[in-house]
Amino acid sequence: MRYLLNDTETVGLNPPGLPASGVVEVAWAEIDPNTLAITNEFVSRVNPGCPIDPRASEVHGIYEIDVMDAPDLREVFDIKGPTISIGHNTSFDCKFLADGYENLVGSLCTLALARQYVKDSPNHKLGTLADHLGLKKGTAHSALGDVHTTHSLLTYLVEKSGRTLTELIAAARKPKIVHTITFGKYRGQQVSQLPLSYIHLFLGQGEIDQDLRYSLEQALKLRG
Repeated sequence: MRYLLNDTETVGLNPPGLPASGVVEVAWAEIDPNTLAITNEFVSRVNPGCPIDPRASEVHGIYEIDVMDAPDLREVFDIKGPTISIGHNTSFDCKFLADGYENLVGSLCTLALARQYVKDSPNHKLGTLADHLGLKKGTAHSALGDVHTTHSLLTYLVEKSGRTLTELIAAARKPKIVHTITFGKYRGQQVSQLPLSYIHLFLGQGEIDQDLRYSLEQALKLRG
């Protein structure tokens, strides 16, 4: 089993149509599941096969001229064997990288873990958490930099949880009830008391933590 921390910088929020990948930079770091030490890492610029949204370039600083001669994603992200994907909001990266895994058998999201174990942070963005917890950081909005920051956060969360990495991964496969919203306009409010219109709006979003989705769906069922 391989355990990969991964991150992408992309052309925008959603993958374009094939054969374009929409990825302009990809990075991963393989870790030992017992010690959490990084054993191998990789980063590459990528030709996304489509235009880059200028708003995305403003965030990560990568422009079309920077990736004109870069390889295609399939050339640099081809992960063999059974693999666990780990990342901050890992569902976002996985929707761009899914085809690069030969056998993706599970995932672990540090965003979901942070919402569970870090209650006093202003928000749960990667940079905010790193500053709040005093973690070692890589360069923000750089694929490898964010991988390194996520590695620091993961190490903290494993220790904070009192569980091993493999135990956290096993627990993540089972949806859990989220009782209180920890972000946004309804922060601090019980999920069961959220307006129905807000629940439907949130469930309509493509990217949502699996525990929160499960909890919102259960709240709808209970309210008929």
